[in-house]
Amino acid sequence: MHSHHVVSNHKGAAAKRSGFTLVELLVVIAIIGTLVGLLMPAVQAARESARRSSCGNNLKQLGVALHSHESARRSFPPSRWGPKETACSWPPAGNDWSTCGDSTVVPAKGTVIEGVTYPGAGGFSGYVAMLPYMEYPELYDTMMRDAATSPKYLYQKYTPFRTQIPFLLCPSDIPRFSDGGGDYSEWAQHNYLFSSGDQHINLYVDHTYYRQRGIFGLNSNCRTKDIPDGLSKTLAMAECTRPDGNLNVAVNGPTATSKESTWSVNGCWSYWKGNGFTTNNLHPRNRSPGAFWAYGTYSNINFNTCLPPNGPVCSQFNQFGFGIYSARSRHGGGVQCLFADGAVAFVSENIESGNKSGAAPTSDTTYIVKTTASPYGVWGALGSRVGGESPAFP
Repeated sequence: MHSHHVVSNHKGAAAKRSGFTLVELLVVIAIIGTLVGLLMPAVQAARESARRSSCGNNLKQLGVALHSHESARRSFPPSRWGPKETACSWPPAGNDWSTCGDSTVVPAKGTVIEGVTYPGAGGFSGYVAMLPYMEYPELYDTMMRDAATSPKYLYQKYTPFRTQIPFLLCPSDIPRFSDGGGDYSEWAQHNYLFSSGDQHINLYVDHTYYRQRGIFGLNSNCRTKDIPDGLSKTLAMAECTRPDGNLNVAVNGPTATSKESTWSVNGCWSYWKGNGFTTNNLHPRNRSPGAFWAYGTYSNINFNTCLPPNGPVCSQFNQFGFGIYSARSRHGGGVQCLFADGAVAFVSENIESGNKSGAAPTSDTTYIVKTTASPYGVWGALGSRVGGESPAFP
């Protein structure tokens, strides 16, 4: 009995030594929590690095599509083009599609030029022209057939308009938004804009008749020989951010689009504090960059290099002759850019951007493009195809 009692005490002591006290458990939990807290920023940074890499790959695919178009059609696609019927935002009065064609462009629809009456502008974006080179030839065929036989207005629930092309979305941006069933419901969106250069006024001129300083515009059809500054020193595309908020309510923040000072680079900048505007005179998100991949208006599909990356966007939605459309991203510190030679680079938001009060390097009254150096520094020079600069980048 005595021996058994001793053994029993020995087992009891061993059992006590193998346990944890509440204090010890709390200490372990605290240590684990601290380690998780230390590791989370590294995990988040790794995830963002992967998203940024994926975004760069998206732009590389777009570069391949641009050059495939150039090889097949002997020019880069315009950023806005198409049959005039595609310019209607709403069903035309009396279902008369001949009334479409957007009279806000230059020349105005109906203008007679050398005996030919200008039919008006189409409304498709450059992405539509690129569809056959982005592995979507059937979608292109459908849209072109319907444009000729049964035109579709912009705010229609038309399946091609609602077909999301995955690599047009940056994984670092917000999820694709919907207005919950209204006219804009499930419109397919995008995060990549076509460069209109360092020009912010006289934007809506038809490049069939006139020229601009950037590669892309209405009926631009720019050829490689039209880029004397060099393909490796001229921007083709860059990122945009799709604004927060809902259909008709704008949220003031880094992704907001202002209605103020759309004619003035310095004026637009003066309202901007980096995390939002000092005015709440803002556009809702359906009138901001990235809203519709198939729609070719400047306010949706183009950027210019008048202000540095992650700067403000000041857009006059209903009159398209001028606007400041800065490239933006959610990566932090800069934006991903595609150059005309197909190279992709991350450009810092601190890139030298010249004189914000400088005279606009726009076309003159005859709309003959000026070939002077950009007043907007290295960033402006990268936007211009004809400035004669040799910017030190990267």
